Amino acid sequence: MQNNPTSPTPAKRQSRKVVKLKHEIACDKERVVNLEHVRDLFKEAFGISTDDEFLLVGGVSRERVQAFLDGGSGPDPDDLQWDFSRPATSVWNQVVISELVQQLKMKRREEKWSTQPRSDEYWEDAIAQKFARIKARLSSAKPRVRDDSSIETEQEIAKRLLREKDERLQKARKDERRLSKYRRRLRITQTLAEVKAERDDDAAVWAFLLDVVSTLGSDGTSSDESGDEDMEIAFHNHGMPWRRDIKRELNIIDIQRTQDKETFCQKGAKLTKRIRSGNALPSSRRPVMGLPQSFYDPLWLAENPDSASDKMFPWMHIVIQR
Repeated sequence: MQNNPTSPTPAKRQSRKVVKLKHEIACDKERVVNLEHVRDLFKEAFGISTDDEFLLVGGVSRERVQAFLDGGSGPDPDDLQWDFSRPATSVWNQVVISELVQQLKMKRREEKWSTQPRSDEYWEDAIAQKFARIKARLSSAKPRVRDDSSIETEQEIAKRLLREKDERLQKARKDERRLSKYRRRLRITQTLAEVKAERDDDAAVWAFLLDVVSTLGSDGTSSDESGDEDMEIAFHNHGMPWRRDIKRELNIIDIQRTQDKETFCQKGAKLTKRIRSGNALPSSRRPVMGLPQSFYDPLWLAENPDSASDKMFPWMHIVIQR
């Protein structure tokens, strides 16, 4: 019996699953909340409050895993343990991930989450990524061998882990500022696009700016580096060489909150000063792929022609009347 030449091969089916999952993640506007649910799940399932506690808890023994592979019983749903000696794709860890997905779905029903339902593949990927981060953390806690073949002391390991923790926290703060900036711009553009719709000459401008912010997403928003400006705390914007120069458009959005006092409440935290300059430090994050061509710097795109999508996005030249 011959295979149908039109039927997709296993490799193509797997590729389609990957593309579908990436699309689901990219379109998830509740990603932050969903990842918080995963973190809470880990705390409950493994009885820990922070990922660092896995250094003390450890994982399942090699003998227990081998017994399972030889036909013995698998992971205990009431006392789950990871196999940190193998990747998330191992047989043991896949059983653990499947059990965690079921527990998470039960929590969703019992707690009546307001977020949109997500596929099992979505949750499996989120859990696997968190497992990989914890596994990397455990690996980093092991003594390292220097170039001269000597081994790190416990004191040196502690100092290195503390330095790596500080770097993670710094990145987390930077990511949080970037996400807050994106959310603020999205809220401003959404509000003004609705308020000015069909009754203002600049309604089309705010509809365009809303599309710009939405299309860029949080990953397309520049991050900041803190600094001092004459003893005043300020953030220096990081440059994104792949992105079109949209400082003018973003400035229109950012100043609107303070200028339009009738629409926006002036209470709340004062916005920290941000400095944009032509000598901005380059962002360490990877370029966002798959945006319309008009979002990319022409010179950068010429060197990376496969980065843009075929979607059309006409750019509006905004004229400000003073």
